Amino acid sequence: MQAKNKERSRQTPVKRILKKAINVPMLTDISVPHIQSEGNTEFIVDGCRGIIEYEQDRITLDADSLVIAFTGDNMELKSYSDIETVISGEIFSVEFRSQRGKGH
Repeated sequence: MQAKNKERSRQTPVKRILKKAINVPMLTDISVPHIQSEGNTEFIVDGCRGIIEYEQDRITLDADSLVIAFTGDNMELKSYSDIETVISGEIFSVEFRSQRGKGH
């Protein structure tokens, strides 16, 4: 119970109102990457720190405490910034590897 009160006290009134209005939990840990997918044809990664590998069949990203590797065909990096990275193509697999000593 005490942990829940501590979390609530860290949220601004706007965050609490927004969270309640749209009934979606707020993202509280920005050191963990957040990933959205549009089926298997597009992935959006928030929290990307860099590009490790970029080939037509494999794109690997540094996401702070994780390395995220996308494998597929005709893959393309549609956009890259410190806010959002968009990968498209026919994506067959997504692999996560921990980077010990980074992040958490």
